[in-house]
Amino acid sequence: MTRKRKSRVVDSFDHEEHPTWIPRQEQRQRVEEHLAYETTISGGAVESQSFYTVPVSPGKQRAPGSAVTFDDILELADLADFFRTTADADEEYVDVASSGRHKKTRTFASDHPFLGFIDQDRYNQFLRMIHVWRHVRQLKRAGRGHDTSGSWGSRPGSCAVLCPACPYPGINLPMDWENTAPDKRYVHSLFLALDANFRLKRKDVSSDENDPGLNHRYAYVVDERQFKTFLSQHGSLIEDDKSTCNNHDAIKSASIRGGRGTAASGVGTAQCSRHDMSRPLGVGDLQKGERYVNMDYFFICTLLFNTPPWVVVSYDIACQWSKNLRARLQVYPDYLTSAVSNVDFVFLIPKFHLPAHVAKCRSSFSFNFTRGAGRTDGEAPERTWAAINKLASSFKEMGPGSRRDGMDDHYGDRNWTKVVAMATTLWDRAQEALIKRTEKVEAFRDFSSALETSTKDWGAMVRAWEADNSKPNPYESSSTHMTASAVRLELAEEDESARKEGRLVSAHAEVTPSVFIMQGIELEEAQRRLRYEFNALGDHSTDLQRAKVTQRSTSVQRRIDAWMTLQNIFMPMVAGQRESETGPADTTFDIPLHLPSSVCSTMLLEARLLECEQRLRVAQAETALHDIRVLLLMRTQLWKSRKRHVSGTRQLTQSSALLAKIKEKLDRLTDKYRYCRTALVNLAVVTKDLSWEGSLKPLCAVGDSVDAHIKSELRLEWCKTRARAHRWQEECMLLAEEMRRVLAFWNHEIDTWDRLASTLQVDPSVVTPDPSVTQNLDLEEIWRAEVDKLTKIRDGKVAFALRQAAIRREMVRAAEKKWGNVRDLLTVFEGRSGFELVEVDLDTTNAPSAGA
Repeated sequence: MTRKRKSRVVDSFDHEEHPTWIPRQEQRQRVEEHLAYETTISGGAVESQSFYTVPVSPGKQRAPGSAVTFDDILELADLADFFRTTADADEEYVDVASSGRHKKTRTFASDHPFLGFIDQDRYNQFLRMIHVWRHVRQLKRAGRGHDTSGSWGSRPGSCAVLCPACPYPGINLPMDWENTAPDKRYVHSLFLALDANFRLKRKDVSSDENDPGLNHRYAYVVDERQFKTFLSQHGSLIEDDKSTCNNHDAIKSASIRGGRGTAASGVGTAQCSRHDMSRPLGVGDLQKGERYVNMDYFFICTLLFNTPPWVVVSYDIACQWSKNLRARLQVYPDYLTSAVSNVDFVFLIPKFHLPAHVAKCRSSFSFNFTRGAGRTDGEAPERTWAAINKLASSFKEMGPGSRRDGMDDHYGDRNWTKVVAMATTLWDRAQEALIKRTEKVEAFRDFSSALETSTKDWGAMVRAWEADNSKPNPYESSSTHMTASAVRLELAEEDESARKEGRLVSAHAEVTPSVFIMQGIELEEAQRRLRYEFNALGDHSTDLQRAKVTQRSTSVQRRIDAWMTLQNIFMPMVAGQRESETGPADTTFDIPLHLPSSVCSTMLLEARLLECEQRLRVAQAETALHDIRVLLLMRTQLWKSRKRHVSGTRQLTQSSALLAKIKEKLDRLTDKYRYCRTALVNLAVVTKDLSWEGSLKPLCAVGDSVDAHIKSELRLEWCKTRARAHRWQEECMLLAEEMRRVLAFWNHEIDTWDRLASTLQVDPSVVTPDPSVTQNLDLEEIWRAEVDKLTKIRDGKVAFALRQAAIRREMVRAAEKKWGNVRDLLTVFEGRSGFELVEVDLDTTNAPSAGA
């Protein structure tokens, strides 16, 4: 096959009796920029390999009529970056197909200078070529071309780019890892994260018959046929439990369909949560929201892929989903559950999602309070969604097979990007962990030494709870106070009850008096924060810092303007007062909001408005008072520690900075408390309600109850300080083990590719023509031509395998050079093994103090 590169031609070809390509010179067309081939086939069947040895990518496998050269595919999209570019720029195929060098247009205008590359009637052919190209490259990089069984012999998940830092038995775990002591097993645990994304919908277009796709559970997306069979057999047997926690959207949406014309309401995933990488067979479609049966299937399928027996699972509704998981596993077929029935699970909730749960969940499912969790946050899926959501508009319009293959390709590209950066990622994390470990351990020791009471009971209590969560929880405070959230809930329930009984009276059709007051108090708090940020700006503040404050001021101003519109309805007399106010315009944080407490002495207001503000102010003041007490206790203990142990410029500077931060917080809380109490005094003049006065007068109470309160708060802070120190110590050990696993994984891949290359070089069968193909080829020169062709293919496979091995060797060399002795620093702390966590109530060694 010949090609005139400079003339940029579209050639047509005849296929003669034997599989060699001869150009037809009379059928030639010139194009402006890029090149595609038109082909006409005559004679016998054409092997698909004939195209790839030219090299061009055919528009279809049987009797192809067009093809695109490899050079032009790479030139067009630099195909390794094709889908990444598409995602980052939020482009669709049509933008790339109808552009030159990514010069975008969304039309096929006849005067477009690059129309010669892809005509509109060639667009579908272009998509097929790219689709096949992606698939072939995926198989090639997974070594399927080196296996005699080819693509059809691919095992489930075998084409996925694996996370080299995750544990894989038989690949990168150390000898005798199964016998690791229980307190050290966390370094060999697999960290998984589950989540769902409802932006990745798919319209009900095409079908599996018309668009079956090319990847069939080879990479990240589960096999569609097996998945649908599983849903048909077990979908009606698994009921989603009623929530005993807050009313989470994930649970409410479990029975919500994607809407008319929607085939998939979203995508669910189970992926690596330590390194943000997608796992084999961990992705699939959702049909009716985030149902347990769907998420269970993705979770089980990815666990079938070479998983250790210890797994830490994070899920934003883990408190509900994990309850009956074992019972659901007994319902599912044995071929899915047999391999995971003996796995020990630890269920946690991602850190960002945790505050939305009830108090019990916030301690029982916390990464911060769980042994062996390190500094994992469990929010890996959210970072993955941020990248793939840019493709949502494209995936929504695709057929089922193309969508699955597209997701496989995107996840593979993202995984490989992270693999290449793994050495830098782990090194950066290690540098932070080494600093934080020392810092948090010193803080733990300082805080403990400043306490006047023994911490042995607290240490025993927290260790007992870590071993058995049914024991008393040391992270729960015995003191209670009314919170604004609790009052908001009470007011909302009262409004709903009044609405049902026909007693609800509101000047606005959609906003109740309680909501109006809550919004006003939130704006007041936003003004208070804005004032502190503005006052924090100095003469040398950067333009970026000033821009952020200005943007935040604009946002608050807009909210105030919208709220004042409501105020004219609920408090019409305020409008007249605003008009009478003269003088220059106030800055955003000084604009008077005129809440009922500030005008109740001069205006007649609705009783419900006064009641709502009073109840919210009481909660606001009690919360501020509680926070003041905690900070005062911390400051007292830090002062004692400073006097006893701190010396030297560096330690004194650090101590002073910490005390200055505490003082700043105390000043803010004090101002807030005084403001709330003044508002309550003003309201009491009208409401005559002084029920709050006894609890909000003093900053601390007197008597035995105060001692109990102080001990409870000190115990809570001591346990949190201990947890921070332990998590950073564990993070160091996790990072050290991950570094070792990365090198072991890459060395395993080097051995695999070297073995494939050596096997091909010594196996004579790979260059022996197939008798079924050559039985009619009597001429020796034809036989020799077949042998030469097979030899070239063999040599290409050997070269590719050696290249892949060389890439891994360079990655190992670069990682070892970058890391140096950092693993030794991570695994040893103060001359002891990093596994020995600091326990001040048990530690009998002469550990260095902060002033040493």
